[in-house]
Amino acid sequence: MTVTNRGRSLLVSWCCLVVAVTVLSLLPGSMVPQLPVEASTGHFLAYLGLAAIPAAGIQRIRAVWLAILSSACLGVALEFLQIRIPGRAFEWSDLLANSMGVTAGVVAGLLLRSRLIAFLASGRPGHPVGHPASTPSGRRP
Repeated sequence: MTVTNRGRSLLVSWCCLVVAVTVLSLLPGSMVPQLPVEASTGHFLAYLGLAAIPAAGIQRIRAVWLAILSSACLGVALEFLQIRIPGRAFEWSDLLANSMGVTAGVVAGLLLRSRLIAFLASGRPGHPVGHPASTPSGRRP
C-alpha cells in the first residue's frame, strides 16, 4: 500500500491534533491556556477537526470509521481522566460538545471529500465532470 503526500500530510496533521487535544485535556486546571472562545466551542472545534480530517482524507471507509470512533472514544476517555487532575472535572457539557464536534466533522469531512473527488476528476475547481466549464471550450462534450 502506498501513501500519497496528501495522505501522509493528513495523517501527520491528525496525529498532531490528537496530541494537542490530549495534552490540553490533561493539563492541570491552573495551566490550561485561555481560549478566545467558550470552552464548549473549543471542544466542538477540536473534535470537529479530529473527525473531519480522516473523513475527508482516508480512502478506505472502514479506516475512516475507525478513526472517527477513536476520536469519539478519546473524548470520553479524556473526560474521565480529568476527574484525577487537579482543577479539572468530568463535564457532561464537554462530552456533548465533543460528540457534536465529531458528528459535524464527519459531515464536513465527507462533503469536503466529495468536492475534492469532483475537483480531482474534473481538473478544475468547483466544476464537476461534464459541467460546461470543465471542458476547454466551455461547451458540453
